[in-house]
Amino acid sequence: MSQYVSTGVPFETLDSTSNMALHFNSKSRPPLCYLSNFHGTAETGIPEFAYQSQKFSGAKIMALMARMEACSGEEFLEYLMALQPRKKWSGGQKCYWFKGSVPRSEDGRLLFNEAEPIRGILAKLVGGAVKSKPRQRILARLAGGPFKIEKEVDDDQKRQQMLFILRHKFADPFFGDILRATGDAVLHEKPMRGNAGPWTYKWDAKDPQKSGGDWLGQLLMQVRDEIREDEMDL
Repeated sequence: MSQYVSTGVPFETLDSTSNMALHFNSKSRPPLCYLSNFHGTAETGIPEFAYQSQKFSGAKIMALMARMEACSGEEFLEYLMALQPRKKWSGGQKCYWFKGSVPRSEDGRLLFNEAEPIRGILAKLVGGAVKSKPRQRILARLAGGPFKIEKEVDDDQKRQQMLFILRHKFADPFFGDILRATGDAVLHEKPMRGNAGPWTYKWDAKDPQKSGGDWLGQLLMQVRDEIREDEMDL
């Protein structure tokens, strides 16, 4: 059973016949945030981990990613800081990748184990090791041994890998209800900061070619269409 409870259509004001656009990312307010690759459950897995794990091979790196995917709040923060050793960590920065606010004890200490981390960011950082020798060394230390980086696949294969993962996630009733409730809205994952990349979208009026590939939004709309087709066949 999903750890989430569906309470009905989460987009009460959405006109499902419109072509309006919905922009989301992992830090959006619920339920939009759950369209992001960074969110999943123990049953569905977190899509970003499934995707990034295909870039590596080796028992130790796979075991490390499995630990990250299920880590506590304190462990999450340790991994997050270890993977970004040059970053100066303020209290606010430590709290950023948690859902909602991190509670404090009576003496003011942040209680990270009582908050839910957005664990998918760890997978994204691990994937960044493919092109970063320093991060490869960090991962080898955290994993307790060496690992292999697989040959990069082409863009079409990347999208096909993600499509398979998204189909699994949105087969879960909780996530499927959220995706279905977006109606006919155009879906765009917006970048957390900076320019858009292959997976994200942010309109660039000066140079539309820099607006991003919008891959995730396109794949989500494809999965949404597939869900509708399956329902019509029932």
